[in-house]
Amino acid sequence: MEDQELVDRVVEAVLEKVNPRLDALDSETADFKGRLADIYRVEAEIRYFKALMSTVQSKLYNAEGRLLLEKGKLAQNEARLRGTPNTLPFGARDPRPYAKSRPSPESPLRWR
Repeated sequence: MEDQELVDRVVEAVLEKVNPRLDALDSETADFKGRLADIYRVEAEIRYFKALMSTVQSKLYNAEGRLLLEKGKLAQNEARLRGTPNTLPFGARDPRPYAKSRPSPESPLRWR
């Protein structure tokens, strides 16, 4: 019986020394798990915003391409209204009357 009491006292003494350390370790572990969860959440948000920025960037590139296309169409239409020959379809003749500064395609190139 004395041996059992001695064992119980030794176990209690060890537990008194170990329990505060275990509690502190549990607290640190919980704190670490909380920080780790925060890190994973932040990483997920970063991935989300990277994907969002990639989507926005591709939409901007598409919009820029459409804008340049419309700008080209507008310039082509303005040139057609002004009669600029380089905007005429391939093989079409320039409808403007010829002047000395622009010789006729039938005549040899003579600049006067």
